[in-house]
Amino acid sequence: MLNKILPANSITETTDGSAYGGYTSLEDAVDQIKSLELQLEQAQTASAAKEEELDQLKAEVLRLKEFENQQVEFQRIQKEFYDEVVYSIRTGCGRI
Repeated sequence: MLNKILPANSITETTDGSAYGGYTSLEDAVDQIKSLELQLEQAQTASAAKEEELDQLKAEVLRLKEFENQQVEFQRIQKEFYDEVVYSIRTGCGRI
């Protein structure tokens, strides 16, 4: 990026650290920019991977929620069955 703006052999150095924003040479500043761009790219890649993992986990939660709903419905039906059939036999309705 910067190599298209700056001259090809621009190796300006100084002992004044404030001249280049705390860097002693333009080359050091460009190296730091490249390093930061690489870190940014890595962070964006990691972020995209985490976002994909989050989407997969959300889909799994929705899938498991259906099983949970079926389990609750099964327990309701089972309780209803016990209330109507099993417990009614115990209370004398079905004694021989």
